Amino acid sequence: MAGLSAASVAFVYGCSSSSGGLGSDDTTGPGGGGDASMTSGDGAVKDSAPAVPPHLIFVTEEAFSGDLMSAANGVGDGGDAGANEAGAAFTDYRAAADALCQRAAASAGKTGNFIAIIQANGDDAFARIKDSDGPWALADGTPVANTQSELKQGLWRVSVDQTASGATRTDAGDNGQNRVWTLGVPAVDCNSYSSGTNAHGSYVGDFALTGPDGISVASVTCDKKSALYCAQVGAGAGPNVFPTPPAGSKIAFTAPGPYPGDFGTSDAGFADASVRSGDAGADVHLVADEACNEMARGNGLAGKFHAWVSSSTMPAGAYFSSLAMNGPWVRIDGIEVAASLDDLTAAGAHAQVELGADGNFLSNLGGRIWSGTNGDGGIATGANCNNYTTQSAASSSRNGKSTYKGIEWASVASDQCSLSAGFYCFEE
Repeated sequence: MAGLSAASVAFVYGCSSSSGGLGSDDTTGPGGGGDASMTSGDGAVKDSAPAVPPHLIFVTEEAFSGDLMSAANGVGDGGDAGANEAGAAFTDYRAAADALCQRAAASAGKTGNFIAIIQANGDDAFARIKDSDGPWALADGTPVANTQSELKQGLWRVSVDQTASGATRTDAGDNGQNRVWTLGVPAVDCNSYSSGTNAHGSYVGDFALTGPDGISVASVTCDKKSALYCAQVGAGAGPNVFPTPPAGSKIAFTAPGPYPGDFGTSDAGFADASVRSGDAGADVHLVADEACNEMARGNGLAGKFHAWVSSSTMPAGAYFSSLAMNGPWVRIDGIEVAASLDDLTAAGAHAQVELGADGNFLSNLGGRIWSGTNGDGGIATGANCNNYTTQSAASSSRNGKSTYKGIEWASVASDQCSLSAGFYCFEE
């Protein structure tokens, strides 16, 4: 990874100080679950393929109304021709949801014990999961979490949007929503998931997101079809293994700030006034870049970094192009953000940029990110806090959120300039 010192590689990846840059074979992934590794003759820690894979976590391909018991019993939507896996009618919502997860896993040729991450009646959706059940990864091996606490807090390395077969879901229910039945509470739990009508409701997560919103983002009526999160439990999980970035990879991270809406003229407490040229359009980039570089330097990253933000005269995509920036970019944990600038402007971020320059999750998961930018890297006209010179609630900026990926990663909401936000930072 260009500009990343050997010392910082050792800090971020747990390698010895003799390690080379990213893209070499001397990297191991972070995380409390530990990666499969071995020590070579020179003392360096190297990746080795795990003898046993981590446990699987997935979202069901099938979507169900809130009447999960009828679905499992084979008499409702998503039924199985009148037969159920246990040979008897389900009367408990968890048993029914677990059966639907087990059926989805078996359909993909997966063996093991799978349970649904779901709750009703004041239960805890994660109480049945123990640290010893993990770690968990998507079907393609991408790490998600190492512990029960990480699952419960939404500290997911990537969103759980793959099915048991490894297909990426794009719509699990009605009206183009990525809904997953999750954290029902008393009186708002589809009558313990036995009702599929609009007379009842429950809470859903969004499988395209990480953080708290991935677990619970809204309530919907029980006639709206939603998927289920399914986690493999029991003994025998192998370690999570993080990807080895390709040679020449560069870092992308989030500087969480929070920085005010008038960062273009205020110094914002992080940039010396000498970095500004006096031109408002230039100030936006110079000051935001300085915020990124101060964060990078403070965490041992030696490269030069630039913020993904647009002024009224210079869109973020064109700004990166003018600096001959072209990736590939990865997060500190090696998970890819974008293969190239064209990839970033066409498809958005492949994974949520929710890690800071130190490789840790942001303390404000789902945090607001100053952008002023459309999903294609172009200017969001009239939506950049007047070139980030105002904190007025009457002005707004088009922004991203750190728990989003795809084309919404930097363009998902319009926020008042009286608020504060962070920056997405990319290595030159």
